[in-house]
Amino acid sequence: ETIFVTGEGIETFHWLIYDRWGQKVFETFDITQAWDGTFKGNKLGPDAFAYYLEATSPYGEVLREKGNITLLR
Repeated sequence: ETIFVTGEGIETFHWLIYDRWGQKVFETFDITQAWDGTFKGNKLGPDAFAYYLEATSPYGEVLREKGNITLLR
């Protein structure tokens, strides 16, 4: 199972996911890439993770979002 971001008309995209200690466990600039709950090839256990997302529209409008992802196994 994976989690990914969807959207239309996105010019630039940056998505980061951090564990509870602030370690970056996922980063992508590709909107088609999903996170599968792993870090360095190892499955992570159930936990809460923080995400930060920044995307730009073709008109130069910048969208910034942050929040939490709960990983259940």
